[in-house]
Amino acid sequence: MSRNFAGLEVQTEIGGVEYNATLEEDIEIDPSDLDAEFVEQPRKFAWWAMVCELAKDQLARRKYDMEKLYAKVDADKRMDAVKNKVKKTERMIENEVITDKRYQQAMLKFLDAKKQHGILYAGKQAFEQRKEMLISLGANYRAEGNADPVLLQETAKAKAADMAQRRAALKSKPKPTTKKLARKPFKR
Repeated sequence: MSRNFAGLEVQTEIGGVEYNATLEEDIEIDPSDLDAEFVEQPRKFAWWAMVCELAKDQLARRKYDMEKLYAKVDADKRMDAVKNKVKKTERMIENEVITDKRYQQAMLKFLDAKKQHGILYAGKQAFEQRKEMLISLGANYRAEGNADPVLLQETAKAKAADMAQRRAALKSKPKPTTKKLARKPFKR
């Protein structure tokens, strides 16, 4: 299982507005330019938090639509049973509602909204971690405050280049495959 976010693009439409972002690019920290990273953190976090809240609102609306449709289809099925003088159990009515195409479409929309919210919430949480990392990196650089600033910047650039090489190596690694072993028959 790959644990990097290479190519993870978030594309979501909420309330007729499309939102696009690339999580990997947004959470990446350039240690050679911490000042810019500190300045950008609130803007990036605000974007992810806002889109996450919009997705949460959409999820609640989809749930409401689904529940409202359930009630309507339930009432329709009960009226049909009365009209046709057919006795149906609660379970029979419930099964008819759940298998109704309109209800199934509403359920799929709800599940999509739930997935979108989950992805955006995870992105928002990544920025909490990013903030903590920035604080830690800032503290490290302050601790080295008596060192030459040019040397510190060169060290940070070297570390950034090393991190980029490691990320590239991780991306190029082949995915592990599992090999099934042939079973030998049991002999008594």
